[in-house]
Amino acid sequence: MKYKILLHIMPLVLFYGCSKPKPGKQLPTPRVKVTEVKVMPVDITIGGIGHVTAFNSAKICAQVEGYLVDISYTQGQLVQKGDLLITIDPRLYQAELEASQGSLMEAKANKAFSSNKKERYSSLVKDQFVSELDYFQYVCNDQQQDGAIVMNQGEVQKNQVNLDFCYIKAPFSGRCSKKLVDVGNLISDPAQNLMLLNQITPIYIDFSVPEYDFSHIMQMQKKENLDVRIKVPGSNTIVVGKLIVIDNQIDQTTGQIPLRAQYENGEEALWPGQYANCELVLETIQNALMVPVDALGIGAKGKYVIKVDSSNTAKYTWVQTGVQVDKMIQLISNEISAADRVIIQGQINVADGSRVQVL
Repeated sequence: MKYKILLHIMPLVLFYGCSKPKPGKQLPTPRVKVTEVKVMPVDITIGGIGHVTAFNSAKICAQVEGYLVDISYTQGQLVQKGDLLITIDPRLYQAELEASQGSLMEAKANKAFSSNKKERYSSLVKDQFVSELDYFQYVCNDQQQDGAIVMNQGEVQKNQVNLDFCYIKAPFSGRCSKKLVDVGNLISDPAQNLMLLNQITPIYIDFSVPEYDFSHIMQMQKKENLDVRIKVPGSNTIVVGKLIVIDNQIDQTTGQIPLRAQYENGEEALWPGQYANCELVLETIQNALMVPVDALGIGAKGKYVIKVDSSNTAKYTWVQTGVQVDKMIQLISNEISAADRVIIQGQINVADGSRVQVL
C-alpha cells in the first residue's frame, strides 16, 4: 500500500521540481521631458511702487488785480517758456507807469535847475555876494533833487513790474491744464489758481523700496546712476529711466527708502499722477545658467536637478540657486554647464543612474 502511494506522488514531485520559475515584472522606462540649460544675462532687481511726477509744476496765479481780458493758450496745449498765457486788463497799470515816468522827468528837471544854481552861486559865496547860509540851502536842495530822482525811478520800476504782471507768461516749457477761470472774471485774490502748468519732458518717477536694500543700492549708485524700469497700468511698454535721487532719510513709518528716477519722456509715454511699477536694476550677471523652475527639486541634501546624458542616463545633481526671473531660476554648480539637459517633467519616477525615455 505504501509503495502504491509513493508511486503516485513521485511524478508530481518530479514535475514541480523540474519546472522553471516565472521571471519577475520589469518596470517600464520612465518617460520624461527635458530642456537645455541656457546661458543668458540676468539682472538683479528690486521692485517698488510709486507715481509719476511732473519735472516742474506751477500753479499760475495773478500778482495784480484786474479783469481777465484774454486767454492765449489752448487747454492741454504744449507751450514754450515765455509764451503768453493770460492777460489781465493793463490800462490802469499803464496809466500809473506813465504818471510815474512824468514825475521822474520833473524830478530830473528840478535836479538840473538846482545843480546849475549851486554851481553859479559857488563862486559868489567866496566873494561874499551870497551868504554861506543861502549857499548851504542851495546845496541841500540839489541833494534833495537827487533823492527825488531815486524815488521816482523806483516808482517807475514798480509800475513797470505791475504792468508786466498783467501779461502772465509760461515760466517753463510744459503742458497747460484745463481752464480754471474764464475771460471777464475779476481777479482780486492773489492765491486764486488760474491754470496749472506741468513740465513732462523730462519727467520724474517717485517710488520706494525696502530699507533692507539700502547699503547695496548706495554701493552700486556710487559707480553710476542705476537703471530703473518703469511700467504703468494699461501699457505693455517698459521704459528705462535713471535713478537720480536717494532720499536723505528712510521713512520710519513704512521702513521704505524714497527714491526718484528721471526719464526723458520725449514720446510722452508717462503722465503726471500715473501709478508706476518700478524695478531698480542693481547689477547684471552676464553668463547666468538658467533653467525653468519646474526642473528644481528638493531632497535630503538640499536642492537638485536631474541631468540626462547622451545615453539617456539620469544623474541627480545637487545645486545652489541664485536669481529668479519670471519662471526661470539661476543654477550655481560646478557640475552644471551650458547645453546640459535637465528633466522638467516626470522626475517622480526617475532614480539616480536609471535610464529614461526622452519625449
